[in-house]
Amino acid sequence: MSMTTEPGGEGLLGVRAATKVLNLNPSTVTRYLQDHPSLNLGNETRPKVDIAALREHRAENVDPARRGSHAGRLFGEVKAGQPEAAAAPGAKAVLLRARAARETTMAQTVRVDLDVKKKLLVPLAEVEAGVVDAGMVLQNALLDLGSRVAEGLSSMDAPGEIAALLETEHRRALQDFHAALTAMSKSLKAEDQSRAAEPT
Repeated sequence: MSMTTEPGGEGLLGVRAATKVLNLNPSTVTRYLQDHPSLNLGNETRPKVDIAALREHRAENVDPARRGSHAGRLFGEVKAGQPEAAAAPGAKAVLLRARAARETTMAQTVRVDLDVKKKLLVPLAEVEAGVVDAGMVLQNALLDLGSRVAEGLSSMDAPGEIAALLETEHRRALQDFHAALTAMSKSLKAEDQSRAAEPT
């Protein structure tokens, strides 16, 4: 077994020796060192690894949900039939978090699929069209404001009267805008209900 020791440091193993100690696929170790060159304490032709550092790095960076895949066994993974205590420190907690995240994602996917089947989701194009329509309604309301107040303003000199007129017309424009949006909302809701009632 090839081993060297740095002054004041832990023993370093060559890749072949490390795979025997950890009972891993050699290609797994090689790929991992290529992806994380800072873990290679040797050189490109004769890499050296610190087993403890590899285990710790794997626990912090490897997705437990992908362990045991066709790519080869990963660092610190428990073999079938071995006690769970053989796993790297903290691996169980990481695995539980990964499982919880995966279950949450699967539940969200099922919910989206169900909403699609029920035709409850609104296509992006329809949302964008609704925004444009609402903008046009507001634009028209503001443009009409000028023609409505022009005659009244021409006969007014008192600032208080001008302010009162503008406030009244602004409120009217916003009320018209709200009414238009409410009508659009009711129309879209009716269309959604009609789609949901159609056979899937």
